[in-house]
Amino acid sequence: MRHAILIHAHRLPEQFGRLCAALRHPDFDIYANIDAKSDIQPFRDAAPQVKFITNRINIKWGHWSQVEATLNSMRCIADSGNDYGYVIFISGQDYPVRPLDEIAEFLDMAGQEFIGTSSKSVIDKKEFRRLEKRYTKRWLFLCRKSPLSVFNKTLHFLPDKKHIFPFYKGSSWWNLTFDCVLYILDFVKTHPAIVRSYCRSLCPDEIFFQSLLHASPFKDRLVDRIFRYMDWSAGESGPRTLTVADFEAIISSDAWFARKVDIAKDAKLADMLDAHISAKAGTDQNTVRQSTIQ
Repeated sequence: MRHAILIHAHRLPEQFGRLCAALRHPDFDIYANIDAKSDIQPFRDAAPQVKFITNRINIKWGHWSQVEATLNSMRCIADSGNDYGYVIFISGQDYPVRPLDEIAEFLDMAGQEFIGTSSKSVIDKKEFRRLEKRYTKRWLFLCRKSPLSVFNKTLHFLPDKKHIFPFYKGSSWWNLTFDCVLYILDFVKTHPAIVRSYCRSLCPDEIFFQSLLHASPFKDRLVDRIFRYMDWSAGESGPRTLTVADFEAIISSDAWFARKVDIAKDAKLADMLDAHISAKAGTDQNTVRQSTIQ
């Protein structure tokens, strides 16, 4: 079974090329959506074998453009004519932790949707109400200087938006079956009101797909796992940049990818992960050979 890996990137074309090289595998096709703010040519030069999304847009943090770009990527993959098993969605600063053979073998048997989803049952009730209001009920408008400045100053007096779906929140990154991706595209096409509801929400990429799928026929297939190693201990708006000091924790986890990696700051971590994958792939192949001989 073939699968698709979708990469969204906006910087570090050299690292993008190294990532794509690490992901080359006969069971995976690689698609990339480069932010329209960035010059695409260095990315093309770094990874000529990749299928690049042509419908690029200027992505702004915290706004609907993040979801719009993802939907554009989904449409490109859907229009490819390939019947994929899964679409794995990663960033340009992810880096593989496990052999692609192992990931492909897992996906071939899985049949579930792996997407981070936190609901009322796992969030403190007071915190849940705060998040629900902040992400789904209040209105967000684009501001040139900061996407949050208008939100903080003016949107409190506007009437709350009405709920479209129950509120679920999770990571922007996921692993979804191709059938699920096609369902999302069809739903968005046939229910334009959903776009109008979420396009003025804060960080809709962290709530749109989660909430939609929990109200879909795929709800019983949702698993709250994304197989990414991320360290949020710094308390910032994004995960901490990983270093060689994180290597043991990364490979001891169940992650398929480490996020986020910056080879300009610590190329040795990528070197160590490459070596780990190579050694693990060799061990797995030796195990198969031994079992075949016996």
